[in-house]
Amino acid sequence: MLDFIVVGGGTAGCIVARRLADANFHVLLLEAGGTPPPIQEIPTVTGQFVEQFHPDINFLYKTVPQRKLGFRRINTEAGKMLGGGSTHNSMAYQRGSPIDYDSWAELTGDDSWRYSRILKYYKKSENYMGNYTHSDQHGLGGPMTITSPYFKQRDVWLRAGEELSFPILDSSGPQGIGFSPNENYMSFGRRVSTYSAYIKPVEESYKKKLDIRRYSVVSKVLFEKHVARGVLYHRHGIPRVAMARKEIILSTGPYVSPILLVKSGIGSRQDLDAAKVKPVVILSQVGKNLQDHAIVAIEPFTVTDLSATWNLERNLTFSDIDELLHEGKGYAVISSNAFTYITSKQAQKDNPNWPDLQIVFKFQRRYLNDLGCTVALGRPYSRGTLRFNTTATGMEDDNLPINDPQYFTHPFDMERVVEGIEFCLNVFEGTQAFKKIGAKYAGEPIEECRDTVFRSKDYWACYVQYRVTSLWHTAGTCRMGKSNDREGSVVDSKLRVHGVQRLRIIDASVMPLVTNANTEAPVVVIAEKIAASLVEDHTLVSKQKTDFETEL
Repeated sequence: MLDFIVVGGGTAGCIVARRLADANFHVLLLEAGGTPPPIQEIPTVTGQFVEQFHPDINFLYKTVPQRKLGFRRINTEAGKMLGGGSTHNSMAYQRGSPIDYDSWAELTGDDSWRYSRILKYYKKSENYMGNYTHSDQHGLGGPMTITSPYFKQRDVWLRAGEELSFPILDSSGPQGIGFSPNENYMSFGRRVSTYSAYIKPVEESYKKKLDIRRYSVVSKVLFEKHVARGVLYHRHGIPRVAMARKEIILSTGPYVSPILLVKSGIGSRQDLDAAKVKPVVILSQVGKNLQDHAIVAIEPFTVTDLSATWNLERNLTFSDIDELLHEGKGYAVISSNAFTYITSKQAQKDNPNWPDLQIVFKFQRRYLNDLGCTVALGRPYSRGTLRFNTTATGMEDDNLPINDPQYFTHPFDMERVVEGIEFCLNVFEGTQAFKKIGAKYAGEPIEECRDTVFRSKDYWACYVQYRVTSLWHTAGTCRMGKSNDREGSVVDSKLRVHGVQRLRIIDASVMPLVTNANTEAPVVVIAEKIAASLVEDHTLVSKQKTDFETEL
């Protein structure tokens, strides 16, 4: 019989399944998608052409009309293949601020979530070959290789940061206020996903203890009273049941995990009634606390020195492809560029050392000979909801939720993003580093905002309303909290679902507060931490049983 069932082979699911199999537990990994196409390994190609809005490898979601964004519906998505989002994202390796994790510890009453305590799991996951190899913050020999592709264009951004008296920091270390070169989950110019790092190397040799079933869509968790025993799933349209004697682990992400809970009888009474599901346990916070990184691009910034820019149609050559294939470097491997982390004036009132804005410098452009700057709201104050969709039909449609992030419903969020825009403008127009290359903001007033004064705070607030989109970093919909806190959270600090046994959630949905960083690295550390706890707990239980049987 199976020991564990891991539902979802995404960023977290691949890690958990591998670590359990390493400990010789028998694991079933169920994934709704298939194997990533080989082209996903090439960063520039996937970033420009493949990853967005392809239904074979992505779950494609839309928000409900957002009242603070001109009632626009915002596109969001989640990976639908082994490796999940780690197989189609920008590969940016950013942990976030230590204060992000210390806040998790305070909210859960569990000091094991403090940054100083989880650092060992970051090191465990890393094969670090980036800019800071002598730092005690990094590990070597782990599954996830981290490198820092060098492109001279990013130097102008770092020089501008030094002009403005900001330090140059390790973007994949403990986040502080400053400028950082990009570092990526990448090896020899190829993407490193949790599938390629954790599962692919052992898939053949682990077949007896790691059963991977692609194209398997889970419908519900099966309970015996309040104990999770198995799952109902469909594979190639055929209904199947799988049972496990230890635990069921949901790693289906912030969109699907709360919906699976509702379909299994766990959620608010309102959602369970709407879904016509018999309650197993009432947890009012299922689907609440939705957070996402809203992002807005400020562009174009034209320059007189075209060597400071790069675009695919003008610059990508056969020699670049050859350099990628034979040396694992060059412009064909461009992913993210360079980053800056700052604390807005509003957030400084709480803690001046806790960044809440992420600024991204973009020299890679597909069509234009210009530069760009984006502002991401890293710690939104607004909170949204994810609701069960009673109008969905069909197996996969059942997992399409009513997605309402409620962007900018907190008034301080807009104020902070406008501050981030003004920061971008100051870097490009107020530093000698950019003046030397002839940088100039060449944007024109957008039609929707012509009634405001161009480049005023009111203009930028209007601009954000009509140009902001999602960075696809949704989190928080099954938030963790203190033990037995059924009113304020969905899982405890060990990610066990309140009110039931043998059911955990291990993915971005458990974050009580989203980190001021791309969310792949935090999900990796969540998975490594809880996988280690699972192995320790169940190995100890098995040993105790063996000792007891020996004594008898």
